Parts: sequence; structure tokens; C-alpha cells
Amino acid sequence: MKKILFIASIFLLSCSTPKKVQTQNILGKWKVTNIQNVTLVDETNAFFNFQMEEVLSGNTSCNNYTGSFKVKGKTISISKTGATKKLCFGKLNNYEFLFFESLNRVNRFEIERNFLTLFDEEGKVLFKANRN
Repeated sequence: MKKILFIASIFLLSCSTPKKVQTQNILGKWKVTNIQNVTLVDETNAFFNFQMEEVLSGNTSCNNYTGSFKVKGKTISISKTGATKKLCFGKLNNYEFLFFESLNRVNRFEIERNFLTLFDEEGKVLFKANRN
């Protein structure tokens, strides 16, 4: 009887693992390298930081932001974003505008090795990032 319970518990735990692992794949800090096919300059500090408890924070290249995210399979939704209001000039201002405009449209993600790609509903690439 003990063997059956042991095997059953291992089976049940292994069935619930993939969902957890997929969410954990996206967790961590990702340096944004491209927004809507615009390559960011090297000194730009734009990044995503996907954290436990479905918290998202980071930097747009000028301002810090925070929000929440939910992952289900390869689908991701990002919501409730807020940001600091530091004044940005030139390219940094343009990057920030693109960043927030794109962030609200994120619908799906793919991770290949240390590279993250975020897509909209139509499959258009919104962000490319690499693991920091």
C-alpha cells in the first residue's frame, strides 16, 4: 500500500510540474535589445524583471515601471503598469514611447536559450530581449 501511495504522489507531482516550469522560464531579468524592429543603442538600460507573485518591474530606458503579468502556456498578459515621470530627451524619449505602446499589446512569448521574444495577437514581434 505504501508503494502505491508513493508512486501515486510522484505521478501527481510530475503532472503539475510543466505549468510551474513554464512560468519559471520567464522569471528573471531580461535586457531589451529591440522594440518593434528598432534596435536600442548599447547604453540603453531598458529591461524586464519578471518576478515571483506575477510582478513585473524594470526600466523603459528612461523611467522605472512596475506592473503585473499572467502566464498561461505561451500566452502572457501584462497589466496595471505604472511608471516614474522623469523627463526624457531624444532617443530615450522615443524608446520609452515605443516601450509603453508595445507593452500593452503583448500577448504571447517564446524563449529560446537566453533569448525572449514578445509578440502581439497577430504574431508581430514587439520586443526582443536577452537574459541578463
